[in-house]
Amino acid sequence: MSVDNVFISVLFIAVHLRGVAVLERKVSPFFHTKNIYVTKLSFKPPFPEKEHIRVQLSYHQSGAPTYEAVVGWVERMNASGFEACVATSGPIRLSREVTVQWLAYDVAPNQTKEGLAEIPLWTTGTECVTVDLSEQGFQIRPYVYVTPLHTLVDRGYDAAIIWVESISTVGFQICLRELKNFDGVHSSIQVVSL
Repeated sequence: MSVDNVFISVLFIAVHLRGVAVLERKVSPFFHTKNIYVTKLSFKPPFPEKEHIRVQLSYHQSGAPTYEAVVGWVERMNASGFEACVATSGPIRLSREVTVQWLAYDVAPNQTKEGLAEIPLWTTGTECVTVDLSEQGFQIRPYVYVTPLHTLVDRGYDAAIIWVESISTVGFQICLRELKNFDGVHSSIQVVSL
């Protein structure tokens, strides 16, 4: 038996810091929803340069099965730390915990590309932006990880479901859909991609 053109792809990240955190419900007059959970996380030691920090989040809820959407984003990121935020489309029962796993790195490892995509202002529904990698390109279709970064803070109505489509060796699309329809004007959102 002969196998031709077999590719093994390994994603690795030189992680500076990582952790798991339980989030607490945040009550704020600025949020239009009560289903926002936030925790402040610190980098120890701090990063030397804020411009090179990237944070990736993954999140889950414990307890009974759920069917509501859950989205996460980062706010107030600087060399000393950041806030991890999660919003749900429906209420979370008191018996549930919302947790995030995070990692932060300051340099993209070899054979990876990382960047920051600006999402233009949009008012409702879905907004997609194309990331062009034709100059750098990949030999095989890459894996893409994304995390939203809200540059305007305390705006829970900017919570959005995020996904990646049309991934190819020369680019991909990042799409966001507001968590709740007609939630407001969405602006000043960036997406960290790896």
